[in-house]
Amino acid sequence: MSITFDKISSTMSIKLDIRINMTISTRIDELFADKPSATNADVAKFIGCERASIGALRKGNQKSITPKIGFGIADYFSANPRWLMLGKGKKYPEPIKLDHAQSLLELKALKLFRDMTDFQRVEWLAIGEQKANEADRFRKALTPDFDNNKN
Repeated sequence: MSITFDKISSTMSIKLDIRINMTISTRIDELFADKPSATNADVAKFIGCERASIGALRKGNQKSITPKIGFGIADYFSANPRWLMLGKGKKYPEPIKLDHAQSLLELKALKLFRDMTDFQRVEWLAIGEQKANEADRFRKALTPDFDNNKN
């Protein structure tokens, strides 16, 4: 927040920095501000897209973002893709705290996920959801229905 006072007209103005309606371009600029050495060309090369695509997003000329570019920018800056593309959640993900045995397996899984293409990520998440639903159905089949067995 900044407050200014004009002595001549005796008026005061207050400028608030409200980030309710942050745009994708604003969020991308925040990431670039956090890493001043980054350039549009660096990010474009990392993602495998045109430098102009990154420039258009930063200038606000492009209002939506493709998954490839969104995940790519998030990966480049180690940012949360949900925050970048939707403005939800924290800018940077929380560090994962696991016990040692779990952490090795989890870190391998996270590395595999990070190295996947966007299509592979979506497919992998869909398979995981399908397996979770199968496990849920299996558990329900094995669990007695206590409401019907009450006397």
